[in-house]
Amino acid sequence: QRDVYSGRMKLDGEEHARTFLAANNMASSLTHLQRFGEVKALMRKTMPVARRALGDSRDLTLRMRKIYAEALYKDPGATPDDLREAVTTLEETLRTARRVLGGAHPLTTAVERDLRGARAALRLAPRIERERRAAVERERQAAERRFLERCLAAERQAAERQRQAEAWTPADDEELAALRL
Repeated sequence: QRDVYSGRMKLDGEEHARTFLAANNMASSLTHLQRFGEVKALMRKTMPVARRALGDSRDLTLRMRKIYAEALYKDPGATPDDLREAVTTLEETLRTARRVLGGAHPLTTAVERDLRGARAALRLAPRIERERRAAVERERQAAERRFLERCLAAERQAAERQRQAEAWTPADDEELAALRL
């Protein structure tokens, strides 16, 4: 897909519909591979050009916006700002898709589905953040316990070596006597 997109850029230029289609197809493939960072970078670069060249109401422009928003909200590292941007983008895209394509069009229903997913992700974001922080705190506490256990074990070993060094046994008397001979 990357080669097709690069070829289209060279052959048709960055403002041609076939170039946008190649970018859209590449972004779709990257989304399926869950390479969301690459999708976002590609769409941030191509969407403004497509909107200027094709307009906001074209099927291809709507698809590009949908894929971009999908990458925003499905990214495991999405921030609350990313999620809000995804919801806003999908709401705008949905309004346009309904007006231009109608409510029953497959792209319109796909945007609706993604909007529900983005809104759900946004609602869950505070809980997920709390759970993430709790997991980090649990891991910090576990690491601290492991460290303290290692310290205590080292202290016990040092104390045992000291005790052994200070202990005088009958075997030590025999060994000392043998050395004097």
